[in-house]
Amino acid sequence: MAKSYWDEEWISKQRERAINGLKSIQRSAFMEVQMTLRDLTINVQQGELLRQARQAQIKTFGWPIALVLDRDDLRSKPTNDGIVAEIIIQEQDRRNSYDYWMLRKNGDFYLLKSIFEDERQENTIFFNTRIVRITETLLYAARLYSGLNLPRDARYFVLIRHGGLKGRILSTSSIARRFPPSTDRVSSENKVYTEIETTIEQTESQLVELVEKFTQPLFVVFNFFELNRGVLEEIINNFVKGEVT
Repeated sequence: MAKSYWDEEWISKQRERAINGLKSIQRSAFMEVQMTLRDLTINVQQGELLRQARQAQIKTFGWPIALVLDRDDLRSKPTNDGIVAEIIIQEQDRRNSYDYWMLRKNGDFYLLKSIFEDERQENTIFFNTRIVRITETLLYAARLYSGLNLPRDARYFVLIRHGGLKGRILSTSSIARRFPPSTDRVSSENKVYTEIETTIEQTESQLVELVEKFTQPLFVVFNFFELNRGVLEEIINNFVKGEVT
């Protein structure tokens, strides 16, 4: 049996807390991210974790992955083994959102957040938004671990899970790529997850290939949907340049 590098007990505790928070805003769909180092041991103090988490944010699309705020009721808090943030926003007109994340002193990371689509058009998944969020996650991991002084060839794992998918229709938020909603593109699964092993160096040099490892199994459950590789590359490359398309 292959060795597991995940701290499943810790992950389970974070997930339980986050799912309860998600339910508090009457949402069920989510994006979940897990990250852990493979063979490297680090012990970074809470203040430095917060500094690097703040610097790793990518503010290109909406609220970034692992949002760091300074408002008293929403700011990140120190814990015995790291830092944690829970950000609950409840507004009218579907603008409810939920973000929960924790970063440990040993480099373990967990995040669960509501999805952007539910703030715009419920019961949908936007393929361009999922590409953007997955790209952002991989770049965030590379920026964070670089800031924590990991060697560029140090190996780490990234797992991304989407939940609450069943019955949702695949669509897009892009006017340029818009296609009408269709019951031909409805998800047959409720959850999809993919795990990869990578490095900072590999993420920077093979970003499109890594993103596709996540998007292909996510999109295929929408009645075998396959995205043109050129469209995927364009969305990713534009995001890297600071544009959302």
